[in-house]
Amino acid sequence: MYDTKFAQSVFPLYFTSMTNFAILKSLQSEEVFLTGSMSNFIIRPYEASDETTVIELWYQCKLVTSWNDPHKEIQRKRSVQPELFLVAEIDGRVIATIMTGYEGHRGWLNYLAVTPQYQRQGIGQRMVETAIDQLTEIGCPKVNIQIRTSNKTVIRFYERLGFRIDNVISLGKDCIPTNDEFKLF
Repeated sequence: MYDTKFAQSVFPLYFTSMTNFAILKSLQSEEVFLTGSMSNFIIRPYEASDETTVIELWYQCKLVTSWNDPHKEIQRKRSVQPELFLVAEIDGRVIATIMTGYEGHRGWLNYLAVTPQYQRQGIGQRMVETAIDQLTEIGCPKVNIQIRTSNKTVIRFYERLGFRIDNVISLGKDCIPTNDEFKLF
């Protein structure tokens, strides 16, 4: 199902540190292993069997709005660069997600979610770093993310990871009708 050659280029073998844990990225398994108190932590590509748990996590983290049907979001991502949709699990249970994309000019991060009980333990940072590693390996020169201006906590999280506020305005136009005529941001 996954492009092994691509995964091997994206997941080279190396160690790095995350808080008080060590992470091993493995060529053979296409997974990231965390050693320490969360020894059964892995980051891996999304699989169809993850859908229900991923959607529950997105609702729990308040990422789902009335105009973005999570089933359709997942379906669309699975048809375009599915290898850039990652989940993290501990003991076989999905506890984090990140969905990324690259169109040849910029990379984008979407749907970073970490189960509340595992937040503030470096898992979100590890998900972002792994996603950026993937994007860099395929030639992406810059990564962007859109965050609601009212979400100060998330803005600070990304600033700590080296992101900065660009002096641009983000505009959007729906190409496919949404569920909600009036979007409140």
